Amino acid sequence: MSEVQFKNYRIKYNDPHDIAAIIECYILDVYKSRNIRKGDTVIDIGAGIGEFAVLASKLVGNNGNVIAIEPSPDDFNTLLMNLKTNLCNNVMPLNLAISNKPEKIKLEFKRKTFESNANSLTNILRTLNINTERIRFMKMDIEGGERRAIPSSIEIIEKLDFL
Repeated sequence: MSEVQFKNYRIKYNDPHDIAAIIECYILDVYKSRNIRKGDTVIDIGAGIGEFAVLASKLVGNNGNVIAIEPSPDDFNTLLMNLKTNLCNNVMPLNLAISNKPEKIKLEFKRKTFESNANSLTNILRTLNINTERIRFMKMDIEGGERRAIPSSIEIIEKLDFL
């Protein structure tokens, strides 16, 4: 496993594909993270190795929180390491996929195939007792799974300031 350091962030990665995600997040700011405010609740769907979750954690501060959802077991383990390394105690990591219903789905990413439990975002947030009124910002990068995730999340998406 390799690591890159950018400003005050240390991000471990396990695949060359991750370098592009790190550049998108920290250098290009493709997710427009400047719109995240202190105290926000941020949803990171397709959290990968946690590059965005780490950044969002620092931006929301101690009174905010981040829910980082990642189905890949390999990326999820790296996500947990990155949260620990960067002292991100306000992030709730979930090893799940987002779909339109509770199910087990087969996914392929980074040349690996794996199965993941999946559920709708609405069901997950309800189970976790998350106040959806505090969610202003959501990042969703799920490699084509958006077609299943968005229709069942529309009630939440309509209230967002940033997607």
